[in-house]
Amino acid sequence: METPVLNTSDVHPLPENVTCLALSEDGLYMSIGHSRGLSLWCASSFRCAAEWSQDRTEITSIQMTKVAEETYLLGTIDDMGVARILIFWSEMINLLSIINTMENINNRSICISLQLSRGGDYGIASLSCNGAVWLEVFYFPTESWLRELGSAFSQKQDSNATKVSEVNWSPVAVINKIKPLHCVLDTVSESPSQFDSHCLALDGKCSVAGACTVHFLLPLSGERKENTDLPNAFCMWWSGSKHLLQFSLQKAAKNKSDFQCLPGVLWPNANKIVCSAVSECTHYIALGLSDTMVCIWDRNSGSQLSVLSMSDVDIAISGIHFMDYCPGSVDDSYSDAKLQILVKCKSGAMYTIIIIGRGKELHTLQLTDRVKDIGDLPTATAAVPFLQALILVIQRNGKIYLQDVINKTNVCSLILPAKHALAASCNPLFALNSRHHSLLIQDAKDPLSTEDGHNQLYIFCFGECEIVKPYIITPLDSKEQNTCHFVTLNDLSNRYLQDRTLSAQKRAKDIRKTWRQLQETSVLIKQRYSTNHV
Repeated sequence: METPVLNTSDVHPLPENVTCLALSEDGLYMSIGHSRGLSLWCASSFRCAAEWSQDRTEITSIQMTKVAEETYLLGTIDDMGVARILIFWSEMINLLSIINTMENINNRSICISLQLSRGGDYGIASLSCNGAVWLEVFYFPTESWLRELGSAFSQKQDSNATKVSEVNWSPVAVINKIKPLHCVLDTVSESPSQFDSHCLALDGKCSVAGACTVHFLLPLSGERKENTDLPNAFCMWWSGSKHLLQFSLQKAAKNKSDFQCLPGVLWPNANKIVCSAVSECTHYIALGLSDTMVCIWDRNSGSQLSVLSMSDVDIAISGIHFMDYCPGSVDDSYSDAKLQILVKCKSGAMYTIIIIGRGKELHTLQLTDRVKDIGDLPTATAAVPFLQALILVIQRNGKIYLQDVINKTNVCSLILPAKHALAASCNPLFALNSRHHSLLIQDAKDPLSTEDGHNQLYIFCFGECEIVKPYIITPLDSKEQNTCHFVTLNDLSNRYLQDRTLSAQKRAKDIRKTWRQLQETSVLIKQRYSTNHV
């Protein structure tokens, strides 16, 4: 049976040399970075709403978050490693702050990555200078910026002499500066005497590859305040480290000379972390380890929900994703699934892990085998948040398709027009719009074509494909499936005691078995010692 085909629904010309694009959380606006700066488009009409440009500034990375009605904060990085914070409001884009201002070209810091928290209160930048890498956590005075923006706009309407761009915006505050943490437990032998006498220590000479992965975390049940949609912590790990570190989003001490930013929580793992993901409610953290193990941490209980050894995987894990919309009607055997996780391997093979009932029951499904042709290697995969149990797969050869992770079938192929292909099949530029149930992807004109024109933005509307329609999640379904049930400390204690009671007989049996093995081992050691000294 041939896979159904979905053709493009619409096409729009893009600016020259587009390097990155991002959608707002509400799906109303799309930001595009290019060789002359950035532009903001309406995601429904694809009309350019505002532009920001600066000579010889090529934006290579962009992120945006909503801070108020029709107001968005944008974080960008250019080709020189300069990070900027901008704001879009009333069809204007204004520069608010430069994170790493260049004071000395021979000693300037380069921004590797920049992340904005939901709501725009915090930002985390990974910076590098002369081989040293560190994180800086920023507090953004968003409310002050909004007041200043409104005041300047009112003055501009009253007098043409005042420009919004001339406003002295409230400064960004650095609340934490985090250097690589060297954990002595990674290197020392694990004898009891050494294990008990060492703890975490700051070490600026710690050997790390320089990469750092950061995830913002929402409040848990005991930490909940009036607004639970805003993060109160973040977790991170350095490349080459075995440990996931959690820091609180709070201001540094007044006496910064005595301040050491140590993690509030450390999540130890058996081997080096190679990839990570956080569920949408941030209740669960999934880690892929270098020994092909997958570890899922439960933040509420502070313990491992599940540890799974992918023993049949013969190559390293390269990526991990949460499928937050768990299957319900597709397969009744998994109708009460709690978590669903997608695991990618460097060989091109993909697996789905389904966890049922607090990690007591696991199901591992192999979606695809390792690829034989390098052209079939997936270069990008993404869980489609508005399509139940479907993932988007983009291959190196430019093929695009939707795959059902439960039934292990290709639902439909997405076809670009003739003489057009992906702009960068190794790193394709695309975005998923949950509001319009669509995929936006950049193409590249065939170099052999004689037709003029810039790159195009193609739109695939999944609501127009009959075979995809049954998978579309309605707002009601989304609300029910996306609800995260937080528990109190009393509930956790009661659940723990219940589990201990139910497992009492098994634990007693295991203790007797272990004690018997210890006694047998002791006898063997004594016999061996006596023989060697006769």
